[in-house]
Amino acid sequence: MPDASRQPRSPLAVPLAVIVGLLLAAGLVMIYVVEPAETVTTDLGRLYADGAGEIMGGSPFVLLWVAAAVVLTVVAVRALGRSVDLAHSVAIIAGLLGFIAFGAVLAAFPLGFTYYFIAEDGGYAPLAGSHGTALGVFAGAGVALLVVAACASLVALARRRAATA
Repeated sequence: MPDASRQPRSPLAVPLAVIVGLLLAAGLVMIYVVEPAETVTTDLGRLYADGAGEIMGGSPFVLLWVAAAVVLTVVAVRALGRSVDLAHSVAIIAGLLGFIAFGAVLAAFPLGFTYYFIAEDGGYAPLAGSHGTALGVFAGAGVALLVVAACASLVALARRRAATA
């Protein structure tokens, strides 16, 4: 079994962990505060009082998103320690951050229905459901980062093939 202490540590490990933490915090604020305020009601106290159990029932998707982000961050930090190519490093970082940003909308999707149904039962739901702008922009940035990661991966692959040819 390889000794973990011998693995090279990337100088980007700590900044990446901080960025991931900030991105997760921003995503959680969007999922639990901004999204319901934008799409259902600005009276979040009433919404959470009326349906705390239902909201916690939809939260495993959010917990799964956070857990996946933490695991992928550990994997990315290890991969960055072995990375020798700038394009490969860009692909790792952009892919991780893109997953986290886009994954927020996937984690929030079941909760969006939950928020609306709670407000509907309480009689204060809007006439139609919608998707929040802030979370949409967050997810759009995630998709853009995933495209950057894919392009950087192609560049890294082309360079590796050229070097071995």
